Amino acid sequence: IEIENEIMDNLLEFLSEVSYENFFQDPFPVIIKINHYLQEDIEYFKMLIQSSDVEQFLNRFKRLLVSYMERDENISKNIKDTKEFEVMIYFIAGGVIELYKRWFHEELNGVTLEGLAQYVSQCITNNAIQLAGGDKAVIG
Repeated sequence: IEIENEIMDNLLEFLSEVSYENFFQDPFPVIIKINHYLQEDIEYFKMLIQSSDVEQFLNRFKRLLVSYMERDENISKNIKDTKEFEVMIYFIAGGVIELYKRWFHEELNGVTLEGLAQYVSQCITNNAIQLAGGDKAVIG
């Protein structure tokens, strides 16, 4: 638990260094920042993610991602107050967690950590554009 708390504190610190503005328009800088953190001790994170009691940690990380997305300053309150927005951010957070989990379990053959960041970023942006009714201006 103490190690999990330290990891969460580090992730919170990293995320606080990146503006909440324009996350949905260009999530790549945030995802890459998380990747760099993971790469600092990749073997430890691999062991952590592959352990049997990782779900509590992943749920905490999911809540952190949801909270981060809720703070995007470029998303209008009208959109943030919709059920669609709530569904989208939980969908994205769950999807991101699942993809990284699969990557750490070596189930995404040939996908690099940077490649994963690009895929994840594109999925986030595409979902945000869809929520905005295809209007990129609403998200950026």
